[in-house]
Amino acid sequence: MSILLSGSSDPQSLEDSLREHKISWLGKQDFKSDEAKATYEELKADEKANQVQVRMARLVCMDFDKKFTTEPTAEQREKAVEAAEICKEVRTPKS
Repeated sequence: MSILLSGSSDPQSLEDSLREHKISWLGKQDFKSDEAKATYEELKADEKANQVQVRMARLVCMDFDKKFTTEPTAEQREKAVEAAEICKEVRTPKS
């Protein structure tokens, strides 16, 4: 039995479709889950994945509060540190 995605049996097209679905799924996962962290690391290592979309999906799954208080929680601090690291990765071109 064969499963066809997007009406194509082309292996490259299937890989591209799967990659796009993983990026979409990443944005819907719980920020702290092992699955989200593993998916993020997998996609970061995938040279064919759109790395801006991967990092944006990671930021989306963080689900930032619209307002930060003057006394941020530990989770807010953790998210802010990771968000800063992601921004640094996007700004710094690979050599």
